[in-house]
Amino acid sequence: MKNEAEIFLNPLALKNVLNRFRVVDYSRGWTVVEEFNRYYVKEFDSYGVLLDYSSDPDVVDSFSSFLRSVDRVRYYLMKPGFFSESLSVIIRNDELTTLPSLQLEWFPGQDLVNSLLRPAGLELRRDEDGYSIIVVKIGRPLSPEELDRALDKLGLGLSLYQKIKEAQEDVALKVAKDFLSHHLK
Repeated sequence: MKNEAEIFLNPLALKNVLNRFRVVDYSRGWTVVEEFNRYYVKEFDSYGVLLDYSSDPDVVDSFSSFLRSVDRVRYYLMKPGFFSESLSVIIRNDELTTLPSLQLEWFPGQDLVNSLLRPAGLELRRDEDGYSIIVVKIGRPLSPEELDRALDKLGLGLSLYQKIKEAQEDVALKVAKDFLSHHLK
């Protein structure tokens, strides 16, 4: 099972994507759509979900409920310089993982940060393309409550990543200013 989902933080973005698809069925409270592959689609007031049709039943059921944690994720992904209208995740075994499409850059010290994060079930892992992905430990079978907690933790991972990147930029600027004031007068 693929268990891949795209959470559209802007419902209009989902509607634009769905223009390419045709509706083929309705199942378990979901609309089933097809382009080249089949997907489940469900819209809520503030977001929408496009879920791989071959997903495990516990994953489909968990995404069927409104997830308040999507608002936290939206807050972090709608920031200037970090803007994304959707979040793609995959659920494998006991992990919920972002996909490289967020293009989070690996940063020096990330291994040290992970040594602190891992006991809390969170990790910034380097993927095969050199990007960082956020990995959250989850329990299976997945429940809506467990998925909500995992997405909350993912939002915290995004927040931490953003704070670290900002702090590194501040330190780099300070070091450059000090260097220039001492060596290039």
